[in-house]
Amino acid sequence: MADRVQMKLIFRLDGIGFSLPVNDLMEIREIPATLIDGSKADSERLVEGSAPYREGSIPIVRIADRLGLQGKGGENRVVLVLSGSEGPWGAVVDRVEGVFSEKEFLTLPLVPIFMHHGQRAYEELDLWRGEPLVCWHPGRFEQSLDGP
Repeated sequence: MADRVQMKLIFRLDGIGFSLPVNDLMEIREIPATLIDGSKADSERLVEGSAPYREGSIPIVRIADRLGLQGKGGENRVVLVLSGSEGPWGAVVDRVEGVFSEKEFLTLPLVPIFMHHGQRAYEELDLWRGEPLVCWHPGRFEQSLDGP
């Protein structure tokens, strides 16, 4: 039986590179800002609103806000649809760079002093083609929204 190739998606926020195991990704969508229902916003959980998704809707989360980054706005939102503890949700990113074999990455632990405000939304860096990328894990990020 052939080995299954693991893949990682690279995305950007405010010029910073992030890696995401594709196993955590349901799909990538471009959603017009006009389709985001702001009446469902929740500033404490960084939810910009909700957007139509298949038979229902999903919360759209601006992850840049939690990480202290700007992120870009615009007429359309690039959204990574992820599986969460309460169902699918969308993470807004600036752009998706591509999907690459996990063999191209060297994963290294992040020294605790560099963790964002002591939160553990990310704990590792990937070195990819000479560039450090933040290893982003949606489940860990989702848990960090419940903390201080």
